[in-house]
Amino acid sequence: MAEQLLQKGIPVDELDHEGASALIRAVENNQPDMIRFLCRNKCNIMLKYSKAEYGAKPVTAAQIAKIKLYS
Repeated sequence: MAEQLLQKGIPVDELDHEGASALIRAVENNQPDMIRFLCRNKCNIMLKYSKAEYGAKPVTAAQIAKIKLYS
């Protein structure tokens, strides 16, 4: 699905209705394959989750969840 959206021109860092990027959602849902896919497609790992109380970045959330963003 994500690959199809990218092929249609949807930006990899498009935010959802809650202000989260696909990378944030992949980290939240512990989806390492999606995280790798998004990183390979040059997502912004420093993009903050705009509605999070603590302004989390995917890289911070991944560290907390012990998920490797690159491998």
